[in-house]
Amino acid sequence: MLLSINALGFSRRQLVGRVARETLFTVGAAWLAAVLGCAVVLLGMQYGLYIPSGLKLNLFNLTPWFYTLPVPAAVLAVSAGAVGWMLSRLDPVAVIEKR
Repeated sequence: MLLSINALGFSRRQLVGRVARETLFTVGAAWLAAVLGCAVVLLGMQYGLYIPSGLKLNLFNLTPWFYTLPVPAAVLAVSAGAVGWMLSRLDPVAVIEKR
């Protein structure tokens, strides 16, 4: 799809930006779903395991959550970089002429 959009006249910068936005949305949604799922599991463990044992788990301490942020950032950088590299070698005329 990116090749045909490039052949229609979109610049490499626009295409890399589009891929970065789409990847950011997808990775952000997946990260949010993972955080919510993890929070549900941790709340279940808090009330089923930690409180009966006299322990407490602080879910509102943001420090552990920040350790998960490099993963979406790396996925975004790799996907945008890969598309940028692919488009740097692309010849739009070859796509139109189906060479």
